[in-house]
Amino acid sequence: MNPITCMTFSVCRPNNIFTLRLLFIFQLVCLSFYSLNLNASDETAEKISQLDAEFKSLITEFYNHQARAMISEKNLAQNFETFSSTFSAMVARQDNVEAVSFIHANLNMLELNINDDVILQVIKTLLDNHDYQTAIRLKGIIDSVGEQYYVSNLGLIFADYYDHRNQWQQVLSSLDIDFEELTPENAHRAALLVGIALQKQKQHRKAIKSYENIPESSTHFPLAQLNTALAYIRQDWWTDAHILIKRLLKQPAITNNEELVNRLSLILGFSLLNKEYYRESRESFRNISLDSQYASMALLGISLAAIGQEDSLGALNAASILNKKETQELVVEESYLLLPHIYKNLEQYETANSSYTLAINHYQNKLSVLRQLMDNSQAILNDHLVEPVSGKLTIGGIDYNLSEHYPSYFFSNFAETKKLRKLSQVSTVSKKLDILEKKQSELLVEIFNKTIQHRIDAVQSYLSQAHFGVAQLYDKEPE
Repeated sequence: MNPITCMTFSVCRPNNIFTLRLLFIFQLVCLSFYSLNLNASDETAEKISQLDAEFKSLITEFYNHQARAMISEKNLAQNFETFSSTFSAMVARQDNVEAVSFIHANLNMLELNINDDVILQVIKTLLDNHDYQTAIRLKGIIDSVGEQYYVSNLGLIFADYYDHRNQWQQVLSSLDIDFEELTPENAHRAALLVGIALQKQKQHRKAIKSYENIPESSTHFPLAQLNTALAYIRQDWWTDAHILIKRLLKQPAITNNEELVNRLSLILGFSLLNKEYYRESRESFRNISLDSQYASMALLGISLAAIGQEDSLGALNAASILNKKETQELVVEESYLLLPHIYKNLEQYETANSSYTLAINHYQNKLSVLRQLMDNSQAILNDHLVEPVSGKLTIGGIDYNLSEHYPSYFFSNFAETKKLRKLSQVSTVSKKLDILEKKQSELLVEIFNKTIQHRIDAVQSYLSQAHFGVAQLYDKEPE
């Protein structure tokens, strides 16, 4: 269900509002810590995948040429011990390009010494620096003839890599290993990753079983318990979810993490709200810190719970505070529709009408700004850097999350392409990197425009609802 098109405050009964809002809020915060709204049929997603394959191949080619330069200069390790010490020093000083080049230059030696802890660090370094093909080459050898300890630990390294790329089936395949070969903490992390991958594929019961293998003493216990509660909710086991969250909120391992407490309180609040436990729901929202990233959603929850309690003044107070927040959150945009609905409940029809007019003006101004961004997208992206890890783009002090609908690895790949193009000393490789960078740049504009268009669609929907609210208000306003 599209949470934008179905949320018309002026025509919904309070209970319908709660149900529809709950669906939206869960999409934002309650479906585990990892979210990606990627449509597999999206042409942009297909282009990202194609460029990713081209990028991986070109990265390996770049480092092969770097290695040849090292070999010609006789910068090879004389033995495996020398390699280990030299490589470790490169990693310690974060000389990543040199370290990966050194790996390539000594690859034949490494293939003969696979049963060593340094090989795990070698493969992790390759993956961290985007050289997937060489990492897979070494993994194939270890999987075939390596000791089980290295097979299992390498499986966890690859699972982490795939997890960051939201490749859930590959996470599960990588963790088809002997967990007893891992340290206890790594075994707990592996169980967590299995649970997340299963949960992302809607296999909630299997995910819960995996989370049960993580003890309270583990650093991964809080996240496992949070995701267990979410799995309960997705299974419609609301009572079990409520009991679990209330118990977690009393445990030191949880209470020492303020933002985790805030998130659990938010989930509990909307769960209770959905079941019409308005007073308890309101109390849960009030436990969320004012400086939390979930504060805006908590204000929305308080306002909706107050409506359920027929406390229009309380609802108005929370919605007014939310409306004054200067952020780009959708819940803030929605407060412009919630306020006139509350004024109607108070039978303050003139104020409701003024509030709808304010909402209409706000949405029209917002649309104008967003359309200007699309009209000037190329110039904007030339002048502003996209954060390579998060995909965040800041324009005029306002953050836009370009990874909201597309994988963040694209932005990391783009940054790496630009870096290596400047370092390349081989003309053929430089030319290929230049061509790839241009393709990535064009695709970045496409991603930016689609991100802004998604926002435009949302605001346009709100604007339509505001116009409809005004029309309905005139129908109901007493003579």
